[in-house]
Amino acid sequence: MGSETRLCSAAALACLLLHAPHALAAPARFDLICRGTVQDRPFTRTTPFKIVFSVDVTKKRICDEQSCAALTKADARVLVSECDAKDSGRFCDAERIDSTAGPFVQGDRIVVDRATGKFSRTMWGDLGDRAPRSFHDEYAGVCRIAPFTPHRPTVSEHGARPPSPR
Repeated sequence: MGSETRLCSAAALACLLLHAPHALAAPARFDLICRGTVQDRPFTRTTPFKIVFSVDVTKKRICDEQSCAALTKADARVLVSECDAKDSGRFCDAERIDSTAGPFVQGDRIVVDRATGKFSRTMWGDLGDRAPRSFHDEYAGVCRIAPFTPHRPTVSEHGARPPSPR
């Protein structure tokens, strides 16, 4: 191998090593610790929240302490989990329904901007037995990445939804 070839190979290797960490900077498995406020639309009440999710981008799964859901989009820019019960034929959070009063989550959308940590969530459905009322919760906050700790859901694995702060 001539000196020109060795020089080009060394330059290519240096370039690869300098730029490779940026491509690998986002781990495939991590926790998201999200904090912010949630506004309960029917009551226009705002309360703080903290949610911890375990995320496995390779398996496209997001889990909390009780259940797991599919990530409908997971790329270098954004993580998204969406559920729309009218399309699926069942409630988004069916395993969390612990009585005839619900909550009956009919839609849930979680979005995390991976560059800024900005977190948003919209969740809607019905709550109540004899006189159900609609709810529409809007979460806004920021998530930070933490080491991966796999959650072991205690219920069936369908939706990664924390209880609504009612």
